[in-house]
Amino acid sequence: MSSGGGRGPAMNARLVYLAGPMSFAGVQLISPTLPILKADLGLSTAELALIMTAYLLPAALFAIPAGFLADRWGRRRMLGWSLIVFGLSGAGFLLIGGSVVGLLSIRFIQGVAFSSILPLTITVLGDAFSGHELVRAQGYRTVSLGIGEASLPIIGGFLVGFGWEAAWAFQVLAVPLGIAVLARMEDQLPTGTRSMLSNGRELLSLFRRGPILSLEWIGVQRMFVKFALLSFLPVYLVEVRGFSAEFAGLLLGISATAGVMSALVTDRLIRNRSVRGWVFGSLFVVAATVVGYVLSPAEWMLLALGVIHGSADGITGVLSNSLVAVAVDGEARGSFVAATGALRNLAKALSPAVLGILVLSVPLSAALVLVGAGGMGGATVARSLGPVVRRLRVAEAG
Repeated sequence: MSSGGGRGPAMNARLVYLAGPMSFAGVQLISPTLPILKADLGLSTAELALIMTAYLLPAALFAIPAGFLADRWGRRRMLGWSLIVFGLSGAGFLLIGGSVVGLLSIRFIQGVAFSSILPLTITVLGDAFSGHELVRAQGYRTVSLGIGEASLPIIGGFLVGFGWEAAWAFQVLAVPLGIAVLARMEDQLPTGTRSMLSNGRELLSLFRRGPILSLEWIGVQRMFVKFALLSFLPVYLVEVRGFSAEFAGLLLGISATAGVMSALVTDRLIRNRSVRGWVFGSLFVVAATVVGYVLSPAEWMLLALGVIHGSADGITGVLSNSLVAVAVDGEARGSFVAATGALRNLAKALSPAVLGILVLSVPLSAALVLVGAGGMGGATVARSLGPVVRRLRVAEAG
């Protein structure tokens, strides 16, 4: 990584490593507060699902337009203002009161801001680095996201002691970070070089390719399972199993910590071994442990499964993001990453909505088992990744 002063690739990377974890405050931070918020505001389980879906659905709908706008307007301004709106909306949730319509509206606005943040963290690094430096930077990004996933549920569980409002107010910290991005980040590539129509045509061509579709499915499945757990595992543990909200936050935090550790060694794990095999195995284990959460009778077993689940998810995340980074070259990268983010955000939005519908007819435990069983079957798409995996090997060799 280049060293640079206040501006340039090094500063851009540092800001990206902060922006990615901060964007998780919209779900991971508040996840342990959901059982308390549900009881305090008198929400049904279906209404609680809508609170999550109202945030995640616009993240899917607006990701591609946000990516195109970032190409025209610049990464710096798009990322900076998205963080500012994100932080103000999270804190603004406290001012709405008990109105469900108001809560859904403010979450929708926050979801629009969220739509651009994670894809831009990938794109900014792709603009600034190449070759081994890019692989290293994406690895650091994965670790920073893992640290956020590990720490934010624990912070949220701690803040529950001060009321669910404290965790939501915490999100205002995105505002000064957004200001720092506007002041210190530097766009590495010229903007406005291609039309939205040209980018759209190239995207349509890419998504006709089987390996690309398989790669996208892996990201979609991973996010569907992850957000099913973030939205409903704390509710299941507290309301069905009788555990505390603090234990639910601890379990999520331990799982995310394991994901950070596995992300640090994924590069070594795949050396001289089958990338497709690791993708299949990690996807399968992630799904199988969802079933294990329902079947495990003891706290220590749940915590052990959390370590296994997080380790597998960390491997899946590193490999899927690395494959996305090398799947497309040149000016199409920004639009492709945005489209990838849109599909993943759609999975995040649909996940709590699907679970919310399922629990209207089956117990929450059965709904979680169905998610796990479906994920185990979906892991077989890893067989079709050959052409994309070869591109990753070429990038590593270069």
